[in-house]
This record gives sequence, structure tokens and C-alpha cells, in this order.
Amino acid sequence: MGSTVIRLTGIVVALAACGDDAGNRKIMDAPAVIQDEGMIDGATNPVTVTVTNSGGPAADIEVYFQNADSTLVATAHTDANGVASQVMAAGGFVTVVNAYGVQPGLGGITTNDLDTWAGVKPGDHLVFDTSYASTSATVTIQLPLDTANGAASYTVFTTCSNGGTATIPAPSGTGVSTVAQQIFLGGCGGTADVMVVANDIDNQAVSSFYVPAQPINDGDTIDYTAKTYAAVAQRAYELDNNPSTDNSIVLDDRFVTSRGQVYFASSNAAGATATTTLALPALPTGALDVVHTDQQVNSTGRNTVAWGPSAADYTVDYGASLLGDFSVDPTFDTGTQTLGWTLGAGMAPVFSVSSISGQRAGASSWSWQIVGPSGTQVALPTLPSDVADFTLMATDTIFIDGVGIGYAPGGYDAFRPIAFQGPPAPTGATGIAAYNLWQPPATAPSLFEKMHVRPATPRRVITPHRVWAKR
Repeated sequence: MGSTVIRLTGIVVALAACGDDAGNRKIMDAPAVIQDEGMIDGATNPVTVTVTNSGGPAADIEVYFQNADSTLVATAHTDANGVASQVMAAGGFVTVVNAYGVQPGLGGITTNDLDTWAGVKPGDHLVFDTSYASTSATVTIQLPLDTANGAASYTVFTTCSNGGTATIPAPSGTGVSTVAQQIFLGGCGGTADVMVVANDIDNQAVSSFYVPAQPINDGDTIDYTAKTYAAVAQRAYELDNNPSTDNSIVLDDRFVTSRGQVYFASSNAAGATATTTLALPALPTGALDVVHTDQQVNSTGRNTVAWGPSAADYTVDYGASLLGDFSVDPTFDTGTQTLGWTLGAGMAPVFSVSSISGQRAGASSWSWQIVGPSGTQVALPTLPSDVADFTLMATDTIFIDGVGIGYAPGGYDAFRPIAFQGPPAPTGATGIAAYNLWQPPATAPSLFEKMHVRPATPRRVITPHRVWAKR
């Protein structure tokens, strides 16, 4: 049978903000080696998978270990610690099946969920972590007023996982020197770093103070009334050689401590030499300054990330740091089981994360996310059929949900273990990374239309994966 090429559109990719998943990128020590649910005596350097969710380790999750030609090395299940391991040759595939559990679909059709690492190597510790800190606290925070700088409001930034920000308006009246407000914080883990920023009437930062390692407990009153505000400083940004002068660049500056992101500010820049300024507090001792840019150009979302221990003025050859844009939309070839795309000029990516889904009329539906070492294509393995037949066929209804390409320090070997935890993010004291996200054409039908409006197309009954986003 000849191959069939299916040209598809996808849904808008939802991006997980850089650094948001830093707390989830934890790799456990390698456990005992498992093969066919048994032990291998004396085996060393296995490939290890750790699966966790909000309740902790995810036990009894099925995992396929396969060679590069899709031959099965072993089928395993995660143990009580959410871990499965296997000795295997370099270049193969590891697939986690239904890490979220089997999802009920429309019309009684089962929805399966697949996540695959391609090009794995002995010694890899692969992480699939869907957990998040679920603790929450409602606290009352007391702040001094910064009347000297005419502060009209105060923003409380924290490293808590719910974004951790709250805005408190300045009180009216004379003779008032403090303000108090109850705020809700989620996912603090009992301790958070805190940055309080005073803003003027135009919501521009004018002063700030920082508190590391603040205990956070439900019902606490946190008294900062003795704190002193320090003036912020203006930081200038220059992005040279912008190849798309008519497309605005969104620039974010973030402060990241060992507990997570503790400050965030954003501005827009445009032009061949794109410039802007931001008013920033002093970078906390030991924190990283992370500059992230995002520019939407036709079918491509361009992203760059640079980090280091300084918040001095920032100048970069922006054009030289960009990956190639998606010049041809991704297509899937059912004959070769390969998802491929074409890129324009730019830096060469060294890995990709893709999401594709299928529905077999009246039988099953599945969503599949795969990370691989190529920036222009990825081949899906032929999986065992004990759960279902997951080989996409020309008669299936197929959607490409998203494609992301990137480079980061250490290349694919360094990024592979944490690829499903988010886009390239700070690792080490300094570094740069870039990633592009394929965007569907503006005329593409919505997911609702695909499922409910078009009578000639079978309904899509799965919730699609989103590249580099928590599901």
C-alpha cells in the first residue's frame, strides 16, 4: 500500500511560561531494574522513568521500552514509587501509557493518552511529572505606605505556584501610614520568597522591598510595616536586527530564586532595532534574571530565553538568536508514521516536541505527544497492541495539535529527560535558549467546529495535548 500524506491544521498551542514548572523538574534516583515485570541481575545504567501526579507517585502505569526499529524490549509497570527501569540500547523509544488514567470520551469511546521519548540513551532518567503543590493559605498582609513616591497601589509577588501576585490599593485619607489586606496564596509549600512593589497611578513600579523564606501558613498575619522601600531602577533593552519590523516583540523580565519566580514585568518593543525600558527592583542575591521574548510571525511563535545573575542593561543580536520559522505547515505521513515540517532560515533546532491525535470511528481515540532529536521531523514508534492499536491510518481522523522546536544548553541529551515539563528554561548560572511554536492558520476551524459542526468529519472525542503545557 502506498503512503498517504494528510495535511492538517491544529489548535492554538498553549505555552507554559518559562520557569513555571521549575519546581516539577526533579529526577529521582534510579531504582531496581525491571524487565517483563522481573529483575535483571547485575544490570547497570538502565533507562529509568519516573511518573508522578498530584497525589504523589503514579503506580501501575504501563511503560513500553522499544528499540529504534520499534521491536519491543520490555513492557513494564511503574512501582509504588512511580518508577520503571529497563536496560536497552541507545536510540530507542520509551512510551508512557495513560499517565493521567484512561479518560472517558464522547459516545462511550475510550480516550488513551501516550507520551513518548525518542532517541533515549542508557542512563537516562526520564521525568513525567503532572504534580503541583496543592497547599493553600489565606493570609493577612500588612504593608507600610510609600507616600514619598506617591504610590497608588502595591503588588505582592510570591514564589507560590498560583502566580502568587495580589494588588492592594493605597488607602484614602490623611494620617494613614499602613495598609492591610487578606490575600489567597496557593502552592507555597509552607515557605515563599516575597517581593512587594509600590506602583504609581499609571501602575509603574517606583519602589520595592524583598523578603526571602517567608513562612506561609493559613490564617497568618504577616507584618511588614517595619520594612523600608528602596527605589527601583530603569533597565534598558535593545534587540538588534529584528527581521520582522512590523511585528511587535513582547519582552518579559523575571526574577527567579531557588523557590521559583518572584517578580515579573513586561513591555513591548518593535522596529529593526527594538528598544524598551522597564522599572525593576534590585535583583535578589542569588537569584537569576530571566529575559524572555515572544514574537508572533505568521504561523510561528518565536521565543528566546536568556538568563544570568545580573539585571544590567540588556543588548542582544536578536535576529541571530532566532530559530527558523515554520515555512510549511506540519504534515503526517501514514505510510512512514512520520510527522514533518519545513523551516526557513535561522538557527538550527536540536529537538522537537509534537502532539498528534487520532480517532478511529466507533472504536477508540488517542492523543500522542512525542519528543525527538530532530528539529524537522519525528517518527512515531509502532506500539504493542495490548491496550489498543495506536498506529495512525489514512482512514482515521487525525489532527496535529502542536509542534515545538528548540535548542538549549546541553542539546537534546540535557533537555530530553525534562522535555514534557515545559519549554527550555534556565539551567545553570547563565545560558541562552530558543524555541518556536507552530501556530495554526487563522482560517483553521475551531475545535468546537471539528467536533460538532462539520457533519462529514467524525467528532473528535479527545482533549488534545498542548505542546509544552500542563494538561
